[in-house]
Amino acid sequence: MNENPQRDLFGVEPCAIEILIAMVPDAPLQQAIDAQRRHWQWPPGVSFAPRRRLHLTLQKPGWVHLDRLAEVHAALSDIPVSEMHLVLRQHERWRVAVLRVEEHPALRDLQQRVTLALLRLKLPVRRAWTPHVTLARDIGQSAMPPTDTQPLHWRAGDFSLIWSKRVPVAAHQVLARYGARSLWPMCTNR
Repeated sequence: MNENPQRDLFGVEPCAIEILIAMVPDAPLQQAIDAQRRHWQWPPGVSFAPRRRLHLTLQKPGWVHLDRLAEVHAALSDIPVSEMHLVLRQHERWRVAVLRVEEHPALRDLQQRVTLALLRLKLPVRRAWTPHVTLARDIGQSAMPPTDTQPLHWRAGDFSLIWSKRVPVAAHQVLARYGARSLWPMCTNR
């Protein structure tokens, strides 16, 4: 295995990486989300994200040149983060399987602040946003959500800048964390 986490499958250092800004639940909550995910009725061929990569995306600007990462970090580090009590309650089938997060004013405010910070940097953003955790992809038409799960409670107080790696294997690497558990730079593979 290559010791340099920034080298791709061919040993070449990338000039741009795919990033996302997300809230990452702690391990016990990821385990509880995964347990609820098992109550779905899944067709063959479903693609599940590993439990350690379950997250709530705030924005996904996509590919960003490495020279701009410090600028992105500076913009995100200026965003205040309030501690919030989030409730994950509703399982739904979109094009993907999701666990919806109930609306919360502090969460909506955080997402809007992240969006504005990225817009100031002239990075692409997604305008429409519904808070959720993606449970599975490639779900087809026959995936059925559970009807009898209990709400999950999440005491959240930080968000992360994440490198979404594709090669040599899909992985998330937290580059920085903002809020209650701030840390820059980080090198945690998720």
